Amino acid sequence: MTKGSRDILVLELKHASGQNIRVVNVYNAPAGCDHPGEGAKKLMELPVTRSPCLVGGDFNLCHDDWAAEWWAGSTTAQAAELGDFLGTEEWELGLEKGSITRMSEGGGSALDLVFLNRPLTQRGWLASCEVRPDLSAGSDHWPVLTKLQCGQGQALRRELRFRFVRAEWDKLRQQLMSQRDSLLEPALSKLRAGREPASVRHTIDRLAEAMQRWIFAGMEAAIPRTATTGQGHPWWSPECTTATKELSKMEAKLAQVLSGGLVDMVLQESVAQARSTAKRKLAAARRNFYREQAGKIEGNEIFVVRKWALGQRQYASAAMRDSDGRDFVTPAEKRTLLRDTLLPHHDEQDPLLVLSQLSPSAARSTHASLTRAELKEAV
Repeated sequence: MTKGSRDILVLELKHASGQNIRVVNVYNAPAGCDHPGEGAKKLMELPVTRSPCLVGGDFNLCHDDWAAEWWAGSTTAQAAELGDFLGTEEWELGLEKGSITRMSEGGGSALDLVFLNRPLTQRGWLASCEVRPDLSAGSDHWPVLTKLQCGQGQALRRELRFRFVRAEWDKLRQQLMSQRDSLLEPALSKLRAGREPASVRHTIDRLAEAMQRWIFAGMEAAIPRTATTGQGHPWWSPECTTATKELSKMEAKLAQVLSGGLVDMVLQESVAQARSTAKRKLAAARRNFYREQAGKIEGNEIFVVRKWALGQRQYASAAMRDSDGRDFVTPAEKRTLLRDTLLPHHDEQDPLLVLSQLSPSAARSTHASLTRAELKEAV
């Protein structure tokens, strides 16, 4: 994957739950050193992964997206290329913008960077990412400590689609006009003041990003989103779309005929054939998709998949979390948590006192009352 490069290290980690995460360490040598710029180049050439990925290292590049506030403002060609790559692939900074990792007489530079790809950001696994000068071991660069909580955090988010049929276009125009000065004018003013071609190209990129934020801010305020993601099945193919559309057309025609009190046996037979064809197309598309995914498995992953296929499909229930954020995994821990939460003042010495701790709604239940003997036997 790295083709023998000494300036980039890629680790593929697998959590006990089966979740994968890629960790990439990069050293991008500056001009005048051996293999200058090779680390960043190799990073941009890595194959795209759908798994969470964390990238960190010494990039020796300054860019408006991450540079310190007293940066001189000159961007090299590779820094501009890396900035465009990160924006196109939707990478996000782990450190706060302008976090200094190397001190100097001029104030310091943000040379050591941490990037998170979109799958990692969506899962919310990043617990913290900070510069830690107290952990320095003598280098002129300060350490950066990044903590991940794999498997923790929020569920995978998917953006809902806009419902343009319910858009309030007048409100959208008003929103765009009201936010023009704050979101668009700064980039326009900087573009008008630009003189050097490199600076103008960089400013045009920033203007395009500002226009995108400006438009989406107006859309968020004036256009509602759908209730579902509309992602569909991963195995869906154009043949599936054609077959289901044909079936819908035939069923609509049959419904119109039946509503008129007529019986068309030929049309009913055509609908049955279209339904059978659609089922075959969908089954074939699903089968071919998963066969293709299975064909991509190689190496030790084959044994992992075989072990999974032979499993009994008995999965543990999800972990529970209390108000302090602590996780409870085992059945005994969950039982204790539920008892302490629902019956915080229970008396373990006399289980019959549980009756006096029930809520009024439980006391008004329509169920028949238990006798003392029945309750004692059950407890």
